[in-house]
Amino acid sequence: NVLLVAGHGGSDPGAAYGKFIEKTLNLDVTLKIGAILERHGVKVFYSRKTDKDFALNDIVPLAIKVNAFIVMSVHHNAGGGHGWDTLEDVDDIRSSVLMQYLGQEFTKVGMPRHAVIKKWNDAHTDNWHAALRDGKANRLIMGIGEYAFLDSSDNKKLDTDAELKVEAECYAKAILKYLGITYKAA
Repeated sequence: NVLLVAGHGGSDPGAAYGKFIEKTLNLDVTLKIGAILERHGVKVFYSRKTDKDFALNDIVPLAIKVNAFIVMSVHHNAGGGHGWDTLEDVDDIRSSVLMQYLGQEFTKVGMPRHAVIKKWNDAHTDNWHAALRDGKANRLIMGIGEYAFLDSSDNKKLDTDAELKVEAECYAKAILKYLGITYKAA
């Protein structure tokens, strides 16, 4: 089972730049990832399927409830930069491998690497790291993908539904590869 976490939502918009609102992009891409995974026979659960609040503290309990094996959180970045970031559980090689696959997929579609983050240094990611620690006892493989910076020229790759499908395919291909399932185009 895979739990997809659409970052932010409800009263928390995440990053915003012009017409780009992170919580909206995250949800759109998350639902697209889920559709691809389900088409490949993967059982998918979601933190949210609509624009509603979802607390980081609820990730691990939900993952346990749905018997998730992989927990992937979908995000977009801001703050001046270009490219993708991944955040992984530095203490879990499985998380590192999954996030390496994700970075490879992002790079294949022309999004450059910005950073692979193994240490957390802000409130949001500190909370995520706490979730990782809590999840260890439950054998969860957890990670965060940040595909593009909303406030840079990266946002040209977020303009259309087709471009968001490309992003979703990156996540799906990485998860499928980790699960040993061959990706098949629709």
